[in-house]
Formats: sequence, C-alpha cells, structure tokens
Amino acid sequence: ACLVGSEMCIRDRGRTDPGGTVNIVTKRPRFEKQGEITLSGSTERPTRSTLDVTGPLSDTFAGRLNLAIENGDTFRDKVRGKRYLIAPAMTWKPSSSTRLHYDGEFVRQETPLDRGVVSIDNDPSALPVSRFLGEPNDGPIVLETLANRIRLIQDISSEWTAQFTLAHINSQLKGYSSEPFGASVEAQRAAGVPEGMLSRERRHRDYESDDIVGVVELRGSTQLAGKQHYLLFGLEVSDYSQDFDMRRSRPYSGSPNDLYLIDIKNPTYGAAPLPAFDERRRIFRKDAERTAAFYAQDMLYLRPDLRLIAGLRFDQFKQSSTNQLTGQKSSQTDRVLSPRLGLSFDVTPEMSVYGNISRSFDPNSGADRYGNQFDPEKATSFEVGVKSLLGDGRVTIDVALFHITKKNVLTRDPVDPAYFITAGKVKSRGFELDLNGALNDHWRMSLSYAFVDAQIQADGVSYIHNTRLLNVPKNSASLLTNYEIPLSNGHIFGIGSAIVYMGERVGNQNDPDFKLPSYTTVQTRSYYRPQKNVEISLQIDNLFDRKYYRSSYWQNWVTPGAPRTFTAQARYHF
Repeated sequence: ACLVGSEMCIRDRGRTDPGGTVNIVTKRPRFEKQGEITLSGSTERPTRSTLDVTGPLSDTFAGRLNLAIENGDTFRDKVRGKRYLIAPAMTWKPSSSTRLHYDGEFVRQETPLDRGVVSIDNDPSALPVSRFLGEPNDGPIVLETLANRIRLIQDISSEWTAQFTLAHINSQLKGYSSEPFGASVEAQRAAGVPEGMLSRERRHRDYESDDIVGVVELRGSTQLAGKQHYLLFGLEVSDYSQDFDMRRSRPYSGSPNDLYLIDIKNPTYGAAPLPAFDERRRIFRKDAERTAAFYAQDMLYLRPDLRLIAGLRFDQFKQSSTNQLTGQKSSQTDRVLSPRLGLSFDVTPEMSVYGNISRSFDPNSGADRYGNQFDPEKATSFEVGVKSLLGDGRVTIDVALFHITKKNVLTRDPVDPAYFITAGKVKSRGFELDLNGALNDHWRMSLSYAFVDAQIQADGVSYIHNTRLLNVPKNSASLLTNYEIPLSNGHIFGIGSAIVYMGERVGNQNDPDFKLPSYTTVQTRSYYRPQKNVEISLQIDNLFDRKYYRSSYWQNWVTPGAPRTFTAQARYHF
C-alpha cells in the first residue's frame, strides 16, 4: 500500500525478497540542457569527482552522461581505492505514444581485498581499526562490470501500455589476496602458531559471469463488473552463467613456510615467503541457470477507500554446476508458484491500514563442497501496518509489523568457509516505525526505529537452534534533522545531523558467544549556497571518533568503521 491519497502501488516485475525491496531510480535524459559537477576531498576516504550532463540532441532524441572517479587512500593501512564509472543513457521519442530508452554502465574498481581486523579473546577492539593484515604486494582485486539495457514502451491506448526490456550484464573479478585462516587467534595458538602471529592463506580469484534477461509486460486499467481494475501481465526469461576459479594455498603441513605468518601487533609486509597453491583445494566450476516465468497482478478498487491487490507468479528454472577439474556435473529443475495478496483501507482521509501475505522463491546458484546443487530459497511473509498523514500533510508516520520465514538460506560452511551450506529454516519477525516531517518551513526531521528478531530455527547440520542471524541487530534506530537559514541576497546556510544506533550483533554464526558491540555514531553536515546553483559543504562523520565495527564473518574477519572523517565538497549546477 502507498500513502493515503495516492494510487496504490503496482510492484515491478520479477522475483522479490519478502524482506523488502530497494527502489533504484535511473537518471533519465531530459529535453532541456543542464548539468552538475561535484568535487570532494576527504581525510579518510578517496577523493571523488562526478559529472552529470543531459540535454536534447534533436527534437525527439535526448542524451545523458554520468561520470565518476574515486582515487586515494582509506583509513585502512596500505589500502588504496580506485573506482571509475561511465554511465550513458539515451531516450528516443519518435511519437507521443512510443519511447525507447537505453541505459549503459561501465564500472572498474581496483582495491586490495581487505578482511578487516582480527578479534583477540572475542574482543575486536584489541587492534587499531587501521590495521591491515593482508599483503600490499598482492596488488588490487580488479572488478569490472559492463551493463546494457534497452527498454521500449508503447502506449496501445489511453489505458494500456506494453513494455519490452532486454538487459545484459557481464562481470569479471580477478586478483590475489592474503587472508587470515578461519580459525581464531586462540585456536591458531593452540595448534602451534607462535604467540602474537597470525597464520594466513593466499588466494587467487578469476570469476566471470554473464546475465541476459528479457521481459515483456502489459499493464493498464479497465472496468469489470462495475469495479476499477489495474492489471499487470508479464513474461520473463533469463540466462545466467558463471565461471568460478579460486586457487588456495595449502594448509599448514609442518613446514614453517606454509604458515604464511604476519605479526598482528607490528606487521612487516612482504616478510613471509609466499606459500604454494594446493591444487587439491582449488575450486573450479561453471554454473548455469535458465529461468522462464509468467506473472499477473490485479489491483481492484472494491470501494473508493478499499483496495485489494492479488498477484501470482509462476517460475520454471533449470540449474547446473560442473566441476571443471573432475567433470562431475549436477543439475536440478523446479517449478514454483508464488502468490501474493494485499488489502488497503482508508480509515480516514489521513490514515490507512494495510495487510499483505506473499510467498517467494529465489534459486541459489553454485554448489556445496561435495559438488551438490542448492535447493532454491523459499519464503513466506506476513505484514500489517498503518500509514498516517498529520499536520496538513507535513508529517508522515508509518508503522509496520512483519513475520518472515525462509528456507534454504545460504550460509558459510563451518568446515570450509570457501563454500556455503543451506541454513535450513530462518525466521525474522519485528516492528518498524518511520516518522518524517517538516516542523516548520525551514526545519525537517526524520526518525526511524526497527526491532528485528531474526534466528536460525533449524538446519540439521551445525548451527545451534535459535541462533541469531549474523550481523542483524535486535534494535536499530536513526534520527536525521536539517535546518535551513535564509540569508540576505537569497543566500542559504544549512546545518544537519544524523545519529545512528546499531545494537549488539552476532559476529560468528558458528559461535554465537562472539558478538559485535552496539554503537552510536553522529554525523554533521553544514552547507552554504551563495547562489541557487552553487553549494559548498563540510561533512563530519563519526563526530566523536568512536571505535565501532560494522560487520563480521567470524573472529578473524571483522570490518571496522572509519574514525572521525572530514569531507569537503563543492557542487556546481548549470
């Protein structure tokens, strides 16, 4: 359901996760000339420059180009990042009823693979947040992505529109890395690793994937039995393949060279001899997935204040995984029906209540360490909520209760973290509150709170029943506020802040006693607009320089948050 007073939303096509969706809005070309340049520099992040220009190329043709460059050091020792983005877009309108859109994107990212810091005696704060435990001489991991999409929209009548979409994405990832073994510092010490040292393994990755998706949709509205219907029909086909090649060094065999040690207190990079790759630990496979799906949805106005939405999606897919070293091949096929039902009622012109239930599925790509395919992930979601407008529409309040169960969720294999297993049944239930509003003409505020109880219910393999899901806090909240002060001659000065709280989280799915501590960070931002098209800003992240940890796989892979960071930015709109 959408806000009161607006049309009820029709969700876009495709498989969706009942845990929520992210709406990504592509910057479309415009038939008027305009552009924007931004330059920013930071104390703990790479510098960033962007260019966004658009305009007409003819009466029926418009183009747009987005460029972005990031380059520089980070707060992590020896970790330097580079990122380049080129994103062209074009729109052709040969007639009032026909639109042809093209979107392209090329991204190249070069940065070392950084597993973060290690925890000592379950304490992630034992090392500085800047401590890098890889090898700078490994060079960067290079990720390149090339995406192209063409979308044709044809108005058949004033009520009906057809849409045809064809998209292709190619991704490549290559490079070397040195990474701590999965065993904790204490477990390594018990196995003979010298005090104060950390044993690592060396890896080389060479991945490439291709994803082709074609979609045909028909959407429109009609009157049936005296009721207004908004209908959506779609057909989707996709072909996905991935070549996966990971080489790993051999585990400790008694030779000191195989330990590949680094001093965690006083690291000396390049001192340890490079271990040889072990062909017995190589993962070299080819995965393929083909899917065909049909979906239909009807949003029915039972009364002006009562709306019913019903949808159905049918998927047929075939997966295969081939071990390129042994020739072993596994495959599976499945057919899945995913229904969705929702109801929205306007209690008053300013308040609506809604409820929905849906089922979904998503194939799990890849194979476990035995070469077996994974069963697809399946989920059931229940949600009820209230949406309200207060103060003549200046304030919105959204409240939601949800309960989600998933089966066959992929989780790291506790025996060999280079592989995955399915975690059986996972349950997530909770409560969300969002409040947004304008306190006056110059002051805006936003408040969010979420309580999420997410647990593994059963897996039958290795996880303790009712173990909380990795990196999911029970409680999280944020408060954002911004105040603008009009100055003389039309100048504007603004100041804003954001307070973010994240509760305690499980940091190792196999060891629920290892937890990442809760944290609160404060961000401030001030800006000055001497002209409508010019803005100069200063942002301070982690204002009080708190030490915090954003996420973790286990004790040896803990991702720290950045210390106090100053970022200055200049923006010019033309």
